[in-house]
Amino acid sequence: MFVIASVLPLPSVGILFSGMIYFLALLILVILPGYHFSAVRLANTLNFDADAVFSETDIVLRHRNKDMVETKDWAWISKIAFTRAAVVLETRQYPGFLIFLHRSGLTGEEMAFLNQMNVRIRQK
Repeated sequence: MFVIASVLPLPSVGILFSGMIYFLALLILVILPGYHFSAVRLANTLNFDADAVFSETDIVLRHRNKDMVETKDWAWISKIAFTRAAVVLETRQYPGFLIFLHRSGLTGEEMAFLNQMNVRIRQK
């Protein structure tokens, strides 16, 4: 972008500032939409729609769009992140995906359980 800015600088601003503006334009107009549409395409390709039931020993996934039940152990989860609005479970599976649990839908006992499992995952 700085090469383009040196050839076609914006009027009344320097090359450095022109390069930054061109870079932001590229980011907003090309890279962010490309990232969004690739993520949507990946989600549609995976076609993952399941209900998850968590226990101390495993995670049971009951798929809504298929007549299939999977049982995973906690080694399948690589990381549990707690944000202000959600609890995010990151899997070790390729292609990796995230399981979002909204905090508003979780009870205090469920939050304590996920905290306990997060400590267990970190220790491994």
